[in-house]
Order: sequence, then C-alpha cells, then structure tokens
Amino acid sequence: MEKLKRLLLSTKFLDVITFVCSFLICRWFYMNFVYFYAIGIIGFANSGVDFWRPLIMILILTIILFLCIRTVYTRQLSLKLIILLYVIYFLGIFFVLFLKSRGVQGLNLNVVTYFKDMASIDFLVPLFNLLMFVPLGLLFKLNYKNILLFIAFIFFCEVLQYSLKVGVFDIGDLLLNTLGFIFGLLVSCSKCGNYVKKWIK
Repeated sequence: MEKLKRLLLSTKFLDVITFVCSFLICRWFYMNFVYFYAIGIIGFANSGVDFWRPLIMILILTIILFLCIRTVYTRQLSLKLIILLYVIYFLGIFFVLFLKSRGVQGLNLNVVTYFKDMASIDFLVPLFNLLMFVPLGLLFKLNYKNILLFIAFIFFCEVLQYSLKVGVFDIGDLLLNTLGFIFGLLVSCSKCGNYVKKWIK
C-alpha cells in the first residue's frame, strides 16, 4: 500500500498522467474551437487528409498546458523548454503577421466597424489578437517606455503588412495587440508572476 502511494505521488507518474490529460484536453479544444479558424489562416492541406498540421498544433498546446500544470506540483520550470517555446512562438508570430495573408491589402481605421464585423463573423479573431502578444509582454517590465516601443513596433508591422500586401492595416488589431501586451506586462510584474519566476531553473 505504501509503495502504491509513493508511485501515485511520484513526479514521473504525475508527469505521464498530466501529459495524457493535457493532450486529450488540447485535442478536444483544438478540434472543436480552433481547427476551422486555423484553416482560415494556413489554408487547406494539399493532400486529402489533414493529419500532421493539427497534430503538431495539438502537441504544442499540450506541451504548454503540461508545463503550466507541472509547474504547480513541482514548483519548477525548465529554462531550456521556455526558450524552445518562445522560439516556436516567435516563428508563429512571424507567420501570422507576414505569411498567412499574402496578396491581401486593406485599410480599416474604424474601431467600431472592426468590432461589429468580428462580433458577426467570429469572436475567436479578436480573442486571438488580444492573446497573441501576451507572451511577449511577459518578457518585459511594466513601464511607459516598453508600452510605447511596442506600439511603435506593432504600428510598423501593420504598415509593413499594408505596404507588402500581406495583410490589412487594422486599427482594431493594433488596439487589441497592445492591450494583450500590456496584460502580459501586468502578469509579469504581479506577485504571481514574480513567484513563478523563482521556479525557473
């Protein structure tokens, strides 16, 4: 009985259970809420069966969720894994900003129209724009300089998208991206954020 108790409480056993549960949750979430939105970004697969792309996305989400849950019971974060996740994150950001809408050019300076359109089409679009730069905000301190630098950066990206015909210059995107970045800054400098940073090794 004592050996069974030790096994159930061991880190390796909890890791396996956590990873499997994370995979099942992420698969359900991705296939029910994200899959068709992702197709709108990356397009349909060239072959008849779209297997590998969803699997890769589900595994990335699984690793993120797994690390978040694992942090709770181990109070430890791997710096190497964090760096790997940020490399994947930055590659994803580059793809979304400059590769997903090649040949598209547009201009929208009306915030009200932006939110009306999003409300009638798909609420995941503004939600994605809000969350997209939260991880970036986690890397910086909360101050006006960082916020202004980010606004300048995202404004430059929007102008570049319009100039290169790889997207729409949208004031709504700029606003939501900035709010997401600020939220990341707030989390980073919060008591919870500082507490979690101590677990990074």
